Amino acid sequence: MSDFSFDKLAERLWVGSYPTDPRDFAALKEQGIAAVLSLQTEGDIHASGLLPKTVWRMAMSSGLDYERFEIRDFAEDAIRRAIVQAMGKLHALFEQLDDEESVFVHCTAGINRSPSVALGYAILRDGSSTDDVLALARAARPSIRPYEAVLRALEKAREANWASVLEAAEKEED
Repeated sequence: MSDFSFDKLAERLWVGSYPTDPRDFAALKEQGIAAVLSLQTEGDIHASGLLPKTVWRMAMSSGLDYERFEIRDFAEDAIRRAIVQAMGKLHALFEQLDDEESVFVHCTAGINRSPSVALGYAILRDGSSTDDVLALARAARPSIRPYEAVLRALEKAREANWASVLEAAEKEED
């Protein structure tokens, strides 16, 4: 059995570690999750002893949509450069789902990259403050360590950033 874990951080938005076993994907499906956004690099996946295509097959055989958007780990600059595009991919996934279905965003441990992207999206989508979103998320998943400076920058320029997310999502749909 894997060390897989996941938690709900916002409405219809879950975050966690990477699923490595068909049972992990089945557990996601049981929670009403219909799509997965992986932020792992190919190297991250290989380090776990898996191939990207193997993970994709496990997700698809569980009835989950599966998308990848690579962001380098332990690099605030990488998150800062990629977060709007990653949130565009996340928004495009939401646009494909029914209103009651959720999306699961993961990186390797579910501590830095995935909470940063998910919480940034919640801040822009819901109009919540960074402090409020962080408090709720830390109560749900105490181990998270999102890049707060990135989240605060997103909040500060909320309208412009949301427009950029929607534009990136449109490109995903084309």
